[in-house]
Amino acid sequence: MPVTTLYQNENCRWIDCENATPDDLMYLHNEFHINSLMLEDTTDANHLPKYEEEEGVHFYLMRENTETERKSLNTISDVSTKIG
Repeated sequence: MPVTTLYQNENCRWIDCENATPDDLMYLHNEFHINSLMLEDTTDANHLPKYEEEEGVHFYLMRENTETERKSLNTISDVSTKIG
């Protein structure tokens, strides 16, 4: 899925990128100067939520509670979906 802007004002730009490809991650790195290791964290289905600030970039990695019924609840990705 291409990177799309969901919201933008003079202080913030909220973007959406589902199922990011390596090219998408490279675009995000180049366009927004996001550290590659932070972007790598978004590809880990079990990564815990976090906030980091580096060189003026505010990076949020959040999780959203899902309503999908699961038979096995062994990991955090079994009960929620990451928003990063």
